Amino acid sequence: MLFHSSIRRELARNFGATLVVLATIVMTIMLIRTLGLANRGAVNPSEVMLVMGFTVTLPKLTMA
Repeated sequence: MLFHSSIRRELARNFGATLVVLATIVMTIMLIRTLGLANRGAVNPSEVMLVMGFTVTLPKLTMA
């Protein structure tokens, strides 16, 4: 039983770490894309974080 609980604990830690890494990668990609839009003039540079928030909450409307 001790072996099973240690495996569960290890899997939970690995899952949590993997989730954090994947979330960081997704946020970095979103930031790069939004900064690219700001560089081209499609987005006001002072509103980059606002556009990132809209991209997360309303993905269908911002894909145009």
